Amino acid sequence: MSAHRLQRYQEALEAEAEKFSKLTAEHIKSVNSVGTGLEPITDEEFKQKFQKLHDQVGQWCRKAFRQKELRPFEELDKYVQNVLQHRAQEDCGIKFAQMAEIILWTFFEDIFLAWFPGFPKEVVSHIKGLNDHILCGDRSNNKDRSEFWRAYTASMLFQMDSTTIMLNSCEEDAQIILRLLTTMPTTPLDIDDDSYLAFVDILRNVRRLAAELRCQRSIYEVEQDIHVHQPYDDATMTDVQFSAGLDDDEEVEKRQAVITAVIAKGIVKRPYPGSKEVYAVISKPRVKIAFTNV
Repeated sequence: MSAHRLQRYQEALEAEAEKFSKLTAEHIKSVNSVGTGLEPITDEEFKQKFQKLHDQVGQWCRKAFRQKELRPFEELDKYVQNVLQHRAQEDCGIKFAQMAEIILWTFFEDIFLAWFPGFPKEVVSHIKGLNDHILCGDRSNNKDRSEFWRAYTASMLFQMDSTTIMLNSCEEDAQIILRLLTTMPTTPLDIDDDSYLAFVDILRNVRRLAAELRCQRSIYEVEQDIHVHQPYDDATMTDVQFSAGLDDDEEVEKRQAVITAVIAKGIVKRPYPGSKEVYAVISKPRVKIAFTNV
């Protein structure tokens, strides 16, 4: 086969692949749509949003905690102690900035777990209670009817002007989180105006992203089954340290990679709450690992 013909085949293949990708995106949007006028979002778009969010959080923490040392464990706030006990192995060698990421992602994951972020607890409690009753009464395949009701309701709430104001009004929460972070280093943590505004922007992005997830059909959940000492799986997890030895077959045979810290839990898409089936992995768990002898 001539080089010219091979190039034409390659270009045709790439064109078909692009066409298939666009059709897939349109299909997902049509499935997710609930007819409220709100533009549905594809899984690929959500993956990109989470990658951008991880980058923003990591960069902010590295800048804020540069050349800072962590206080002795017993001097840390009780909340911080509890989080680190569950998400980081003692003496795991994690950097201070990554410790801060763990604390932030613990807060953020609570936002992603909410039925709808930012709404008063008593309001969400009533809506979620009704949602649970509807879910129990749904006999359709994959709970399609109850998922439509949930996504439709969330989409209508999302489009209220007061919701936009509520999602953006996160300065009080930002100050609470930042006050906690300032107790962690041995020397004062100086958060200047630019750093503060950047953090508020991150928190707004988290709340808006959580709301967008709730407006889609199918449920996007925080993956809870991830913990310290668990074997590392390169296919389903992301090693934040890019540890040496993972690509060395001889070394891998001799040593087992295990999780020493859970920086951020993953986000998965399921057909409905309580389902074990995973439609898509939106964001892999981000972990730090170490090698142990097999």
